Parts: sequence; structure tokens; C-alpha cells
Amino acid sequence: MKHPLRRPALALSSLLALAGACGPDDGPSGGQCDGSILTGDLVITEVMANPAGEDRGNEWFEIYNASSTAIDLAGLTLVYSKPDGSDEKTHSMRELVIEPGDYVVVGGVAPELAPSFVDYGFGNDLGTMRNAGARLALRCGSQIIDEAEYPSVEGDDGVAVGLDGNVAPDHLANDSVDSFCPATVEYAPDSFGSPGESNEPCSIAAPGMCNDGGGMRPTNPPVHGDLIITEFMANPGAVADTAGEWFEIYAVREVDLNGLVAGVLPGEPKMSVNQVDCLTVEAGGYALFAREADPVFNGGLPEVHHTFNFALKNGTTTTGPGSLFIGIGDVVLDEITYSDSNNGASTALDPRQIDPGGNDDEANWCPGEASYGDGDLGTPGAANSECPIVIDPCDEGQCRDGDTCRPVVPPQMGDVLVTEALANPNLSGNDSAHEWFELTILGDFDLNGLQLGRNETVEQTVTDDKCMPVTAGQILVFAGNLDPTMNGGLPQADLRKTFTLNNDNNNRDVSVGHGGTFFHSLRYNGNLVGQSTQLDPDGVTVCPTPATVPYGDGGDLGTPGELNPECP
Repeated sequence: MKHPLRRPALALSSLLALAGACGPDDGPSGGQCDGSILTGDLVITEVMANPAGEDRGNEWFEIYNASSTAIDLAGLTLVYSKPDGSDEKTHSMRELVIEPGDYVVVGGVAPELAPSFVDYGFGNDLGTMRNAGARLALRCGSQIIDEAEYPSVEGDDGVAVGLDGNVAPDHLANDSVDSFCPATVEYAPDSFGSPGESNEPCSIAAPGMCNDGGGMRPTNPPVHGDLIITEFMANPGAVADTAGEWFEIYAVREVDLNGLVAGVLPGEPKMSVNQVDCLTVEAGGYALFAREADPVFNGGLPEVHHTFNFALKNGTTTTGPGSLFIGIGDVVLDEITYSDSNNGASTALDPRQIDPGGNDDEANWCPGEASYGDGDLGTPGAANSECPIVIDPCDEGQCRDGDTCRPVVPPQMGDVLVTEALANPNLSGNDSAHEWFELTILGDFDLNGLQLGRNETVEQTVTDDKCMPVTAGQILVFAGNLDPTMNGGLPQADLRKTFTLNNDNNNRDVSVGHGGTFFHSLRYNGNLVGQSTQLDPDGVTVCPTPATVPYGDGGDLGTPGELNPECP
């Protein structure tokens, strides 16, 4: 169970439920174990057998869910004995749900007195744990789910022992006392361990020697500025987080990664590259680190250079920011923090910002877009795509002209006329797609903020962050649809209108203006079928007879986008 001490807890049911909540067939302290729990589904990962100060009430051990589904531990038997199996004591658990890839901490304390990092108290049912080493087991009915023998912790007061955090917890790995190592990270005063979290690496290799093609040579360790965190997947969509999380680092120069450490908090590494063979990444190359190496299970990742066994926080307003660091020994080479991540998409650094300082700015990161493997998005182990340039909007009253903002140039009285309108097209079935009207521009101004309507009532305002300049002599067509295959074959349609023209009587008009003042209106004959109403080129007279020039593909008559003929 992930704790508030480190990160928010996941769901669990009746955390401090008392023994009295058991069903009628339950044993003295728990329910019937669910037979769907299989050997290896649960793993004992960490043991605190010698707490600082008083042992009674402060001993605990940690259980990891290695399966792919949530498990209710109700009825699971906790077993404690000497290494040879003698003096066995047991406790049957109450209801407690553990999510896949998560941890729970069970402690020898009354449930109501359990500290925040203990998820479940079993009281004194298991007695006092031996400092000289003992056997712990998890049993479902008669089936052993996991068992582990922890080493002697004599003289190590307040120090938990845990499985190597470099690898995923495994029920076979904890069979040997040699698989456990003492913790070095303090989680409470005078207490060392990682209850409810992935463990530290059991050994952190310092840069030294590595095997290069059968011969040993000195490693070429990175220094600050050599390695840059360039991409991470904290919230995969194709597979579970515990298998699909990954991060990527870029090498500025050729280095060996032997001795590299990583984690979420500097000073508390959760991964260490301890292999004997040289793990070299060339200059300009990428190294990929993942929770799972097998592409069958990790979402189809390309070659993974090394695995890690800690969780990448999603980074939301609820959980708080996430973080990640890489280093050598105690030296931090690079670290990032992030406030958000994307479901099913990586978070990728703009390749123009590959720099230890460039990846500190969240504005230089963007979601991955290329599909990989099983369908998640990102470029694991390869160069990222450039992030789109985010441009702040202009201030009110301004528009963007290229890369700069400038004041909008508004039209003045006499700068624009409504010169033609077709409200009742010949094509039946969808008048609104085939209707149009025409504006003739007589001055230089911006269309931004231009107001259009009927009977001097505003029904549409032209808006756009980009400047929309027009010049004297232009003729613009506003149509219900800009596609000539859908609007009756208009020879041109410059802007879409969002209101319809009425065709029920002769008393209708189209108005144009700015800032609440209307400059001009054209009254059109809405009863005309397939013929536009036109304004004489004198800019004053509405032609008493309708248009006679055919256009488009529907048999309609008018001159959209062209100078009107003189009235007969």
C-alpha cells in the first residue's frame, strides 16, 4: 500500500476492520481465503524484525502484489516460525485489498494503534519476531503462496532488510537470506526502510571496471551534462503501469552507464546499473529504462537497456507533481519534476531543448504523438518530435500579425457595403448550406470584430486571433457552407456564416457594422427562388429586378464574388 509518508494510498477496504467483522464461517480472526490466489502472486519483500527501541508493537513486514489483478487478502494466513519451521504461529487476515504492483505493510500491533505506514495490524498473534532470523510465509488454505527466511538483524536496531530493489519482487528470490540487504533510507526517526514502497538497490556500483567484449577495462562514467532525461511514460494505456512505465535518457557524449542510479528522490536511489558487462551509449544515442524488459508485456517497447522497479507518479493536481532523477553515486546528473502526464502518451522533451536546464521548464515538454508497440504514443529510445510552438493570445483589441500582436484596424462608415444576397436558393432540401451574401470592401481595415446580422440585430461577429486584413476593391462572399460541392457550386466562398437568411417575405435584410454601429443594410426579396437581390454599382440603388446571370451547378442566378451589373 502506498503511504502518505511517500505517496497517496491506493484503495483498500476496511483497513482497520476488527475481528468482529468476520462472517459466520470465519476463523477466530479472518475469513475464507480466495482460492484464486496462486503461488507467486504475493511476495514478502521487506522485514523489520529489530525496531529501534521497543520491539513489541513496532515489528512489521511488507507484501507485494506481483499479479496483474487486485487481490482481497481476507482469509490469507500469515505464518511465522523459526527457520526450521518449528514454533509456528499464524494469523488469518481480515478483508484488505491490495492492487497489482502495490504493497501493503502488516504489523504486530493492534489495528487501532497502527502507525500511518502500517496498513494492517495483526496484534500479537505471531508473537515477537526473532532478531537472529526466522521464517515468514503466506498461506491460502494449505497452499503456500510465498515464504521467505530473513537474515539475522542482531545489532542492526531500527534497520529493515529488503529484497534488491533493482529487480521486480519474485517469490523465489526471497528464498535465500542472501537476497536481503539492510536499508539505508530513514523513513522515521532512527528507523530505516521503505515500508509500502519499492526497496533500494542492494548494492550501488561505483564507476570502476567493466567487461568489454571479454576484456576488462575502466568504465567511462558520465559527468553532469552528459546525460539528459528526454522522455518518460508515467501513465501507459495499453498495459498496466507496473509493466508499461519507462523513461529515456540522451547521451551528449559516449559514456558507460555502469554505476548509474535512478529514482524519484535524489539521495534515495531505487535503481542501480550493477552489471559486469559495459553498458555503453554512444554520443547522440538514447538509453531506454523500463519496468518490464519483455515487449510482450511492456506494451511493445523496443530494446530495453535496463529495468527499474519504482513507480513513476502520474503527476496530477490531486497527487501532486512527479519527479525523476539519474546520478552516479551521490552526484545527481539530471533531474526533472512534472505536474502532469498523459494517459497512453509519453511526455517528451522538445529536441531543440536537450540540455540539463532545458528540461527543467515544463513548457519545453509535450505529449508524444507517434504510435509504438501496442498503441501507446511516444518515441521510446529514439529522437522526439518537435513540440508545437505555444503562442500566448493577443490582448483584447489586438490581433496576431505574423509573430507579433498589433491593434485591430476597425472599419469606418463607408468602408463596407452589403451588395448581394440569395436567401431562397433553387436547390431544395438545405437552404442554409446554399444561402449566401456578398460584401464589397471600400476601405482598408481588419475583419476582426466585424458584426453581421439581420434588421440591425447582431447575429455573428467575425473572430480570429490572427489579423484578417482586407483592402478596398475586394468582394467577399459569406456562405452557409464553404465547400463548393455542398453550397451549390459557389465560385468562391470566403467566410462561413452561422445564421440563416429568412425567405418568408419581402421585408428582410442583411446588416453589417462594427462596435454596435451598423454601416449598411441590403433589403432582399426572400420570395425569389434561385435569384439573388443585387445592389447597383452606385452603392445606393437596390435593383428592382433580380439577378439574371447563372452560376454554379444548381441553376441559381447571381454574381457572387464579382462586381454586380448595373440595374436595368
